[in-house]
Amino acid sequence: MRFSVLHLLLLGTALAAPIQDLEQASKRAEENSLIARGLVPILPRIPAFVPPKPIKPPVNGPDAPVSPKPPVGGPDAPTTPDTPAPLRPNPDPAKPPTDTPENPGLIPNDDPKPKPPATDPDVPVRPNDPDAPATQPESCVLKRCVGPYEPLAGAPESWKTGGVDYPEKGFKTHKTLDKVNAGEQEANPRFTGDLTDNGRYVRNIKPDSKAPDREYLKDPRWKDAFAQDQKFSETEILNRQTQLDEFNNWKNGDFADQLRRQGASEDDIFMAQLSQDLDGAAMVRTLENPEKGSVVVKASFNNEKDLYRKYTGEVGENPATGRPYTYERPGFGNKAEEVGWTDQLMANWRKSAADAGVDVKSLKYIAQDDITRHTATQQVIDGVMEVMEGRVGTMLTVRRTGGSAKETASFDALAGTVHGQRPIQMATDHHVELGNPTVDAFHVLKSADGRYDMVIEFGHAAPTA
Repeated sequence: MRFSVLHLLLLGTALAAPIQDLEQASKRAEENSLIARGLVPILPRIPAFVPPKPIKPPVNGPDAPVSPKPPVGGPDAPTTPDTPAPLRPNPDPAKPPTDTPENPGLIPNDDPKPKPPATDPDVPVRPNDPDAPATQPESCVLKRCVGPYEPLAGAPESWKTGGVDYPEKGFKTHKTLDKVNAGEQEANPRFTGDLTDNGRYVRNIKPDSKAPDREYLKDPRWKDAFAQDQKFSETEILNRQTQLDEFNNWKNGDFADQLRRQGASEDDIFMAQLSQDLDGAAMVRTLENPEKGSVVVKASFNNEKDLYRKYTGEVGENPATGRPYTYERPGFGNKAEEVGWTDQLMANWRKSAADAGVDVKSLKYIAQDDITRHTATQQVIDGVMEVMEGRVGTMLTVRRTGGSAKETASFDALAGTVHGQRPIQMATDHHVELGNPTVDAFHVLKSADGRYDMVIEFGHAAPTA
């Protein structure tokens, strides 16, 4: 059988078609396998455009560009060992303080937050850190400067002992000092002379004395102001001899008669007379160190031992009643020559400063040592420790410009005690001589053995025009 050329071509075409389909299918399977394994991209690759590197100008040239810096504290700001960590943004802007029941001590003004003192930002300052600086702004932000007294809600009952509101009394006491320093009120110094003038009192001075060896006086808050290696002058104030003679005559006469009328035996009277011996007894004993600006009040018995004053006291025990005998003592000498405690303290300081050649304005600290006879002051300190969360055995600092309502009320309560009020009165009466003094802080300590101590820290107000 013969096949034509046309037939042969048609037969070849029919046989070749399946072979091409098989090759294409094989190629597609191979490509799919490579795509699955990530060896061949699905889309065609497009070469990325890489811009040419710019030519950098000289670093210090006149046309050197200034690269913008990211904002400090921004979320994209880089941190390195030499840069601080980025700060979190504060969504709430600062608001002026408002007078609320929770914080009644502040008043709004143009600059409600006083500028803090310059301190190391890496060292936190604790409220009662011995090295913490006093926050004494130039303009007072406490209501005592401009407004009426407002009691602290929930104040301790011990702050109202014997019918006295000690925070209110202290508020008024220091507000008077503020007014005097501001020139709004005249000071009234009752005595500015020497205690021995005209034989008013007798003064004994013991130079080269030392401060009491007490732990609270070694606190680093006052550095070496009370250190044992510092020289103090011990000053005693006593009655003059003519008064003592009058007193002894009274003791052997009217005093004994008062006890007899209460049924006292002669033995009881004799023992009572012995207890009333005031010969050589100091009414005030202080220690002064003008170079360090420090004073320690060791004894204060003016009511009982200053014979210019009348005094009602108790002595012994009446067996019939189980209670002490009582007596009334008249004053001796010219009452007009009496000098009060605050003026006696100032006279001692003035004398010691003059003897040392030191400016009397150097006064910085007055320590009230071992407060044992005044339970009212002890109760107020107990209340302050309760409000300020103080601890027994740890010195507690209460600053005048602490800022919180609790600290303000605690300061006022301490200022109202006899141990706080009298030094403030001295600063008020003699503010010109002392250079416009202020009381910046009370430092109080209740020891584990039940002893109470107080250190009053003074500053100076800006002089008035």
